[in-house]
Amino acid sequence: MKKNARISSPNSCDSGIKPPRKWKNFAEIGFKVSNIQTEATVDGIKGFFATHDSVYRVEIVTREAYDSENPERSTGTSYIIFKPVPAYPFWNKSLRFHGRVLQVDYQKYIRSSDTFYSYPAESLELGDYLLPGI
Repeated sequence: MKKNARISSPNSCDSGIKPPRKWKNFAEIGFKVSNIQTEATVDGIKGFFATHDSVYRVEIVTREAYDSENPERSTGTSYIIFKPVPAYPFWNKSLRFHGRVLQVDYQKYIRSSDTFYSYPAESLELGDYLLPGI
């Protein structure tokens, strides 16, 4: 057997990029989900993944992409953020949505809406300004 060979179980989904082992310590976790039916809506995707835990955000990025295995069926892609992280690793199982097996890939860098920016400032004034005649 090869040194880095993967052993698969009948219930596991071999395809997809998996999160690191310490994913349960994350504040949030994001996935790229491919092979979604193009008619799927944000609410439909959110409802499907809500059965696995708290869905923070769903963003559909592609409405149509060519499917080489089934040229007559186009597919879509979306990004899903869970916050807090799910209680169990649902991505290790095969997921079916609208009759299609989904490709679930962990995203190390996700575009969270909780991005904070800081800017250098030389001074900051706080206080009340009084207008004349009021």
